[in-house]
Amino acid sequence: MRTARTALVPRAELTGPDGAAALERRGFVFPLLLRSPGFHTGQHFEYVAAGRELAVAAGALPGELHLAIGRQWKVHYFSAEMAERPDYREREQRYLDDMAGTLGPAATNALASVGAALALDYAGIDFGFTPSGELVVFEANATMVVVPPAADERWEYRRAAIARVGDAVRGMLIGRAALPR
Repeated sequence: MRTARTALVPRAELTGPDGAAALERRGFVFPLLLRSPGFHTGQHFEYVAAGRELAVAAGALPGELHLAIGRQWKVHYFSAEMAERPDYREREQRYLDDMAGTLGPAATNALASVGAALALDYAGIDFGFTPSGELVVFEANATMVVVPPAADERWEYRRAAIARVGDAVRGMLIGRAALPR
């Protein structure tokens, strides 16, 4: 399993004349991704193709910054090609019906390890695979959003899985409410 290299970098370091060189000294190469912490669903998350673009991109983002390297750029469910690609939806349905069988034991065990390390009652993990099949974890936290699908028959296969998430969260909350204070 692999994770993206990240670093919390002061804005002044990135917007200065030596920002690209400072990142290269930290071991980063272009292209790279720049993100303001605390934002989700692609907000304040920028692709920087080359060092000459760094100062402008960093200067436009709010708050302090962290940096992530990756080949894919800002992939979220709502911005993916799921609506246009029946083959993607079929692949997702196989995953939703049998995650362990679809991902295989190595990836399933790695994801379970991440879940155990988080030690949270509810969490989500954004991940992908390298071309050689190695699991890459991009993000794991307790603030993942599960959005119900639009009223469209293309998304019918997703409804049961999303209902299971909602049922599990309700069960968790009811169980926690019943615990002595």
